[in-house]
Amino acid sequence: LVLAANSSQLHTCAIRPGYIMGARCIGLRLEMLRARARSDHFVSARGPAVISTVHPKNCALLHILAAEQAHTAMVGGRPFFSRDFEANVVDMYLECFRQPELGLKVVLLPVGVAYLMAWVADRLDRLMHFLARCVGGCWASSEDTVDIAAVGMLWTDIVVSDRAARDMLGYAPLVTRDECMRDAADWSKKFYAQLRAQR
Repeated sequence: LVLAANSSQLHTCAIRPGYIMGARCIGLRLEMLRARARSDHFVSARGPAVISTVHPKNCALLHILAAEQAHTAMVGGRPFFSRDFEANVVDMYLECFRQPELGLKVVLLPVGVAYLMAWVADRLDRLMHFLARCVGGCWASSEDTVDIAAVGMLWTDIVVSDRAARDMLGYAPLVTRDECMRDAADWSKKFYAQLRAQR
């Protein structure tokens, strides 16, 4: 059943998760794929920024609580933020990747060096796009090229409040931070073992 957007029967609200961390989290998966491609080296830089983080089960719980109450005036049409704790993304990856069973070598670049490398790659990529357009061609960016504006986020905290979710929806996390990180670390071992077995 599809309801028209202006239907009086349609009740919605928005759930906006922070960084999702836990087993099968897309960030962990991508970093392990990159590490495998780099001969088992996890290469990154740790900036000072932290981000509001949520476990997938806790995020799913908030979706259910919101769906159950979306018909009420207090909940319908409102945004709710889903968060459990604040953490630095690279620190969370390191918690998962510094397990001897993984066999990953961690290479942490100084932030200034990483920023300079990203800036040079960004400028070269923009130059290649410009030159390709000049001759009527097309240039495909490397998947390792990061927009320099995104690299600037190394210094920007992204912190949201879950007060509305707790007060209006009765949200309380099912999974603690420690359980979240244990879940992510256990899954990382299994996933990386599968990656190594493929080659």
